[in-house]
Amino acid sequence: MLDSESVKKNIAIFLHHPKCSIESVNGIIRALSPQYNIKIFTRHQVQDGFFDDVQMVVFPGGEGDADSFEHLLKENIDAIKKFLSQGGKYLGICMGAYWADAYYFDILQYTRVVQYIKRPQADVTHSYGTTMAISWQGQEKQMYFYDGCCYTGGEFKTIATYANGDPMAIIQGSVGLIGCHLESEQSWYLKKNQQPHWHRGEHHLLLLEFVNALLTTPVQEANFPKPVRGEYIDWIRGYLSLLDYVKEHQTTNVPHDYIDPKGFLLGQWVDTKRQSPHSVDEYQQQKLNSLPNWHWLNATQDKR
Repeated sequence: MLDSESVKKNIAIFLHHPKCSIESVNGIIRALSPQYNIKIFTRHQVQDGFFDDVQMVVFPGGEGDADSFEHLLKENIDAIKKFLSQGGKYLGICMGAYWADAYYFDILQYTRVVQYIKRPQADVTHSYGTTMAISWQGQEKQMYFYDGCCYTGGEFKTIATYANGDPMAIIQGSVGLIGCHLESEQSWYLKKNQQPHWHRGEHHLLLLEFVNALLTTPVQEANFPKPVRGEYIDWIRGYLSLLDYVKEHQTTNVPHDYIDPKGFLLGQWVDTKRQSPHSVDEYQQQKLNSLPNWHWLNATQDKR
């Protein structure tokens, strides 16, 4: 866990739209940037030493098949493999998880990455964007899925499973793999049957916890959920509570003494945020500004 006195660790994310898509990268950045510095690299050759100050590389999801691996990474494959051989961490989401397999980076021990839709008793059997039932550390969730993977053979710590019991998210040594899209954002949930399953940022928090564990704890000792910075938890709880209030009342004008049904002091939270615009980052300001009747009490603040 990173406290306020710590220097943020650096994470490098691979971007090549649509294979490793802009939407996926944006979601990862929003989930991880409260605690980590982000560097972006593409299929073009990186500068010497690019990975020297990096603790983890991330390969996100997107559209297309995994066989584009060699073409997209030929300029940087040696630098990435050197980084991983020296103990660098690897996070793969959907497409990126497939790339951990023996056919690609070959960084797993006796474990293969396979298509979930072809597994026995899979509840989704075709390749399309949908939401599906996932058990994340014993808690039932609905997560965004698009032809994601599961894992067979070898030993690893299972963080989440699909409905048929196959592993969906795992950690093995320095490698963390996730088959569903925890980085998904509201724009992914446009179909009517998906709209009720928009997670409102909760899955971003799960992704942050996953990364914290991968970067700070050996797999044998990893426990979930890992605590994240207090101010980020405060933001998630407050923002989700405020969305519920807006849904019911069509306004952000929350009475100061209002307490939500879960016992959260929403009225005080809203007043504090209005009076302290600098306590939230630019992304959070944009989220608040988009809500009905939101205003800042500090008139000199740049509202962005």
